[in-house]
Amino acid sequence: MLTKTKFNPKKFATYLRDQAEQYIPEDIANSKKELFLDTVYKFSLLTGESLSKHEDVDNTEYITLVTQLLSEWIFHKYVDLLRSDIPEAFHESILQKVAYTIFEVSKIAVDKKLSDEEICTLVENHVNKSFSSSCTQLLERNIITQETLDNTLKLENVNEMTIENNKNSEQKPTTYTSNWSYLAVVIGALTFLLNIYAPYFRYLKLLDTVVVILLVAYIGWYIWSTKKK
Repeated sequence: MLTKTKFNPKKFATYLRDQAEQYIPEDIANSKKELFLDTVYKFSLLTGESLSKHEDVDNTEYITLVTQLLSEWIFHKYVDLLRSDIPEAFHESILQKVAYTIFEVSKIAVDKKLSDEEICTLVENHVNKSFSSSCTQLLERNIITQETLDNTLKLENVNEMTIENNKNSEQKPTTYTSNWSYLAVVIGALTFLLNIYAPYFRYLKLLDTVVVILLVAYIGWYIWSTKKK
């Protein structure tokens, strides 16, 4: 059956692979980079192609959302698997179950017309359940130990990346905010010095009024922009 949308599975899968390469953790990049990126690409491509050819799917935005969600979760869960002691022979099957979960949950969520945020939350909950269940089955089959299972389920790359991004955001204030802060300090200091050394300056009162208004306006804008972040 011909694709009903303009969605290009290969192009989007390549884009997602390039994105994954930018954020791949250093330890994974040093040992399993090509395998990791090829896996992200493969799952993204298969999902995009499947959705594009599905007779009940004709929404490009939906296909894009689901494919990206799947790519991101394959990224995070594959990082967790590669850092765990679970034998590599079982990584593929676990990722397939995660992918299937995302595929099915997303279809149901879209049918119910949930918002993108609600879809993301729902997918996250089911992904974690699927991942935990798949790993637990390995324990029940005596393939891994309880310790391996516990340690694996503690590996949350998605949380690590969120924390790291928040730290970077806090440590790197935006340039425009910093520049305007310096300018405000300079203007305030110059006006203060002018009041001390040139108290009889003809336009001093007018200058004081203008500077006070500007500084108050800046402080208000700064507070608003900070809360907005």
